[in-house]
Amino acid sequence: MKKDLFLITSLTLFFAGCTTARLPQGPDVFSLTKFPESEATVAVPKVVDARGTKNVGMIGAAGIQVRSDIAPFATNHLIRAVNSQMKLNVVRTEAITKNNAANILKSNNATNALVVSITSLKMHSIDAIMQPVEVDVTMGVTILNGQGQAVLEKTIAGHYEKRIGLSVVDKTTGELVDKVIQDAMFNLVKDEEIKKGLNLRV
Repeated sequence: MKKDLFLITSLTLFFAGCTTARLPQGPDVFSLTKFPESEATVAVPKVVDARGTKNVGMIGAAGIQVRSDIAPFATNHLIRAVNSQMKLNVVRTEAITKNNAANILKSNNATNALVVSITSLKMHSIDAIMQPVEVDVTMGVTILNGQGQAVLEKTIAGHYEKRIGLSVVDKTTGELVDKVIQDAMFNLVKDEEIKKGLNLRV
């Protein structure tokens, strides 16, 4: 009986209605590694959700939404990636613009700022039983120096796909978002231009 009920619920999600992705717990950013030998400290404000809509696409006939909690979630992934993979000291700050960057960097003893915004997030599958769900994210990346000047502006993308069968639920779609954010952060920290902009040897 429970199995039949699960099947009916899952099929309903495929053919009608919408679901909101429930994001998993993000990475721990309360115990960052300190690198005394590093000359660079990067100021990282909260990632900006610049998508303009919570709707990210369709799985079958079901609409999928991702709420604005993706911003702090992505911020934690960004801080963890920069700290652990780039091996840079990171300080979390308030929102940074070209106008206030110089003051914020000086007050936090930071050499530069890494400002990231999510510009688009898409999720799509015509039939998630037979085909994988494809998820794509694009992020705008700006690096500001101590004078508040933009030394780099570019776009970073992330992609992930997985066949999820009948498990079109808030938890599963949240895990898909988690994976595509991780892919984008991997591409960000491996990007040679970004490394150079953050004063890393490339």
